[in-house]
Amino acid sequence: MAREGKVVERKPRNISIYELNVMEIKDNKKIKFYVKCSRGGTYIRTLCHDIGLDLGTYGYMSDLIRVGVGDFKIQESLTMEYLSSLNKEELEDVILPIDKALKSFNKIVMPAKLHNKIKNGVVVPLEGKTNLNIDDKLRVYCDNDFIGIGRVIYKDNLKSLKMDKVFI
Repeated sequence: MAREGKVVERKPRNISIYELNVMEIKDNKKIKFYVKCSRGGTYIRTLCHDIGLDLGTYGYMSDLIRVGVGDFKIQESLTMEYLSSLNKEELEDVILPIDKALKSFNKIVMPAKLHNKIKNGVVVPLEGKTNLNIDDKLRVYCDNDFIGIGRVIYKDNLKSLKMDKVFI
């Protein structure tokens, strides 16, 4: 949108910058830097703009390499070329289960008898799960099988599980 000359409104967010290191300065015009910040969704493009303003000039982002998100690091990534060279068994050995990307969500294991109801989106009571808060996002399992992402809601004056995404 910005390339089309449209103004993109960005709501201010509270973030923390833990590290901001200048790695290279080219021709006194381009700066390559490393940023470690508190959360995904940090507008690095806006950070570049703000740095430019603080320096009394303009700033923009021409390149971005995300070197890590959560537990995932670029050093552990695999190229599409490499993945394409693998047979099915080798591919199954290197592909991570989807729930690994959701480690920041609390895990909940529901009784096996609720498996079909949960996967079909039926809201089920969270009996005995008093430590959960309304709107908590959860990794939902039945018998250690990952089903999807759910959240805690109130239904009929009970804390209940409502599925947001089912992956089976």
